[in-house]
Amino acid sequence: MTHHDDPRAILNAACARIATPEYWSQGAGIDGNALCASLAFYVLDDCDWIARLSAVRALAAAAGLSSSDEIPAWNDAPETTHADVMAAFDLAREALDANRERA
Repeated sequence: MTHHDDPRAILNAACARIATPEYWSQGAGIDGNALCASLAFYVLDDCDWIARLSAVRALAAAAGLSSSDEIPAWNDAPETTHADVMAAFDLAREALDANRERA
């Protein structure tokens, strides 16, 4: 599996895109080279849309959101920190791994 069709690899690639605070955007989807957590998924080239959706949904669930549509508002909330976003990516990876083990 390449990152193009593997939700965990897509999650990892999106996380890597915003792994440091200077590449994470809050309050603006794109700010120079910085992206919000949601857009980090959509700048990845040629990803299977179902795998990408699985990765985005895993992040939303890890952040305690009821829908992936809530990721931009969560990312932009003043109380959300870069560390919170990175922790949600970690939890999402754990959830995807657990699902893979059950399959």
